[in-house]
Amino acid sequence: MATGELIPAPTAFAASPAPTPTSSPATTSDALPQQQQQQHLTLSRVVGGQLSAHPPLFTADSAHFLCIASSSIKLYSVRTNQQIRVISPPDHLQSHTANITAVALSPRNPLQTYSASVDGSIRLWDINDGALLKVWKLGTPISHFRIHPKQPHLAFVVVTKSSGRAAEKLNSVLLLLDLSSNTITRLLKARYCSAFDVSQDARSVVLAARFKLHIGTIVDDARSQPAATATASTNGTENNDASVQQTVRTKPDEGAQLQFSWAQYMNDRKMTTVAAHPLDSVVATGDESGKIKVWSVLGFPPGQSPKDPVVRSFHWHARGVNHFTFTQDGRHMISGGDEGVLVIWHLETGQKQFNSQLGSPILGIGVSPDATQFAVGLLDNAIRIILASTLAVQQSVVGLKSTAISSAAAAVPQHGASALAAATDAGSPAPSFVGGNYVSSSEEDELRFGGALGIDGLLQSGHGAHAGSLPSVLTVEPRTGYIALEGSPGMVQFYDSYSDCHVTDLVVVPYNSVAGNRVAIPQVTRLAFDESGRWMATVDERPNAQLVHRGCTLRLWEYSAMDGRYELNSRVDALPRISGLSFRPSNSAQNGGSGSRRGEVAPMLATTQDDGTFSVWEVVAVPVGAGATRRDVRLGTTIDQWRCRSSGYFRAQNPCAVAWAADGSLLAVAFGPLVTLWDPATVAHVGTLVAPKPVASVTFASGNCPLLVAVAPGHVTVFDLLTLAIAWSWVVPKGHLLRCAAVCPRRDQIAIVTQDMTQVDTGSLAAAAAAAASVPITSGQTVSNAMDVDPASDAAAAAAADAAAEGAKSMLTLLSATSPVPLSVRTVPEDILSMAFIPSGGSNAADADAVGSASQLVYLTRSNKLAVLSATPAAKGTAVATAAVTAAGPSIVTAVAPRTSIFIRKPVVAPTAAENAPSKTTTQQDELLRGRGGIEAGVPAVLEAPAHAIPSVEAVFDLLMSSMLDLRVGATGARA
Repeated sequence: MATGELIPAPTAFAASPAPTPTSSPATTSDALPQQQQQQHLTLSRVVGGQLSAHPPLFTADSAHFLCIASSSIKLYSVRTNQQIRVISPPDHLQSHTANITAVALSPRNPLQTYSASVDGSIRLWDINDGALLKVWKLGTPISHFRIHPKQPHLAFVVVTKSSGRAAEKLNSVLLLLDLSSNTITRLLKARYCSAFDVSQDARSVVLAARFKLHIGTIVDDARSQPAATATASTNGTENNDASVQQTVRTKPDEGAQLQFSWAQYMNDRKMTTVAAHPLDSVVATGDESGKIKVWSVLGFPPGQSPKDPVVRSFHWHARGVNHFTFTQDGRHMISGGDEGVLVIWHLETGQKQFNSQLGSPILGIGVSPDATQFAVGLLDNAIRIILASTLAVQQSVVGLKSTAISSAAAAVPQHGASALAAATDAGSPAPSFVGGNYVSSSEEDELRFGGALGIDGLLQSGHGAHAGSLPSVLTVEPRTGYIALEGSPGMVQFYDSYSDCHVTDLVVVPYNSVAGNRVAIPQVTRLAFDESGRWMATVDERPNAQLVHRGCTLRLWEYSAMDGRYELNSRVDALPRISGLSFRPSNSAQNGGSGSRRGEVAPMLATTQDDGTFSVWEVVAVPVGAGATRRDVRLGTTIDQWRCRSSGYFRAQNPCAVAWAADGSLLAVAFGPLVTLWDPATVAHVGTLVAPKPVASVTFASGNCPLLVAVAPGHVTVFDLLTLAIAWSWVVPKGHLLRCAAVCPRRDQIAIVTQDMTQVDTGSLAAAAAAAASVPITSGQTVSNAMDVDPASDAAAAAAADAAAEGAKSMLTLLSATSPVPLSVRTVPEDILSMAFIPSGGSNAADADAVGSASQLVYLTRSNKLAVLSATPAAKGTAVATAAVTAAGPSIVTAVAPRTSIFIRKPVVAPTAAENAPSKTTTQQDELLRGRGGIEAGVPAVLEAPAHAIPSVEAVFDLLMSSMLDLRVGATGARA
């Protein structure tokens, strides 16, 4: 429906029966024919979701509650807080294809529930088995849905259509839906609807649209009886046999119609929520100033609404009121807002009770039918079950959290709950809460990262005014296989992706999430584990209100088997900003050390700092003193603590990434486009690799594969460590953006996520890219010209990454480290923030760390979802069509001109007598040459090599002498 278009009343539409359950096929890119796939990426499961964007809904027995989780509905037990069932699972063909905006229990059968979604459909589900019973398709995004309290076959639906990027350009239309005759009637058109409710006597409807409060009073319901249907209700259920339901089309003057008389009232601030009193003829509204107003505007005859109604104000909240509700007896009102305080109002006396220990802004409140408990949804994606008698938290349900999930590029410029509702109802992720306000992604990025964002931790070049960027969001805890990420500011969340549940939170930096506006928000910018899971390293920093970096803190945590958690072992303060962090593999050959336990490898950690240095940290044994507080040690023994072992630098470059070889004998440090190789024992420079673009991350392949993978903003380059040359490279096509990448050392696979920027709004993209590159866009410049900014520029890539958040599809490509030919390509209709490889089977998988063991790919989306993909072999004898991949855009460069480790070209010389000797003599000559270092002889062109690549004199002495002197081999093979 186009903006401003009126819906005729009534209009007949089709009610579709529930589709037959079938298995969902694997979605692959159209560019790669299925018969030529080497592997198929199949969707194993989708977990997570935004649990608290809408108020929870209790079941009729008050023993369970339903909560919306993006495009699904999750059923939880109140007593055990365990997830019982997922209704509308995201990987099912019968499920909603977009975010759900409302749920409502069926008045005819409390074991059935309705769901309305942005995909324009209304679905009826069975709560017991999660079966889909019936579908109504409107074709327009639905933002609010209410069942008629007196006539269950009628429903009020608010559909929203956007005519622009701002919330002021959103229009809402209130419709009356007849569920039996499948007809709709248009009741009202207004600006964006932020809240909607129906009175208990069904005589009035209330709609809040920004500053206007619309009150609709029923005029005539004489013809409100349901139209005839072909199938009547059976056993108290509504259309159980949906397959035989027939659609009845009615004429304009027939069918179920309700006529309303409308009145409008103005409020001084934007309204965020509204609710009709269950008994009295009043309606309450909450606005962004923190006031709750009770309007005496209900119960009047049509056309006789008061012009100056009596308004009673309740004002305690200092910030916006996000949601409130009444108890069923009408005596109490429960409200919550940005302060994170639950307020219980006694309406007759005005007395208040508080619960201020929730720790996060309140988004929604649900009251159980027996009024003994409340379900409170919080901004940190948690739901707290609170006893009404004591206001104590009884149970908690925590969903997946991530500070990297910000609002989409189309986030509305609102504050408070209206911003969250606007983004959620429009099908976009919720805005982030920064310093006490909901902000858009661009505002949050400016606040938290000082401007230019990298591409989710992979576009950090380590140089420039704002080299900081989003860290690698997902990390796998090797001990259990849990997903570890910064859930809340200053906290690390451990999430089980197999059972879809929150495990625990680790407080790295204490922080009050509702402290105030523009406060210094802590950030856990780096997170890493060693392979054994004994050690964990975190890097946190806290820029001040002026976005001035004040140094970061490196914390080393040790896993305590007694307590079953990580405990702080060592802490280093006031370090320069750390851009890279990596533990040495535990299966390395360098064993021993004073700080290693018997039979274990000495742990080591490598970091890169913005002061131009990289450091190697080691564990040392420290005697336990009298001040020891740990319970697992005794006085007189020793404990392991960390210290800096050595540091290094390379010219005047800033390092940006670091990685260890599989055996721990080699350390790779990236300095812009240069990847330097070091001996960690002596910190001696042993080699240099040159990438086409500044490198953002480096990763070694497994011990059986001598390759090194370097990821840059527009390139993926694989180096051969035996020849120190480029084995192959994969170039992102023009107009595409590299969002993130992950390397699996177990299977030597590379996963790359790109986005087609041509699908993004062209005006905003050109403006963002030009602003980041400080290049003005003239009136005659096209968007394609504006996108010609060097993709290596952090600022340009950051602006493009932020602009790509709106509606752009992601393409996930799986490569082998030994070949640039894709193993599989999958199109994902979501924005992927980060991804990682996890062991297949979770913590119970056998030999999960072994090379070649099965792995799964998990990626995080902006809608708080974790999707897990499994790679299955394709048909035997299949191969990937390289022509199709080339047509899709990526440029593949293989067999780059070979270069020796010191970049000396092989000379062209005239044949000598020695070359004309028998093959046996030539073989002897080759053996002699290999005995002197394995470098081919030739004319020295050392001065033509880059300065950083010139080796030491000892390394080239034999080569130089061999090029100037003739080598003579006698009959016995001895040198003359």
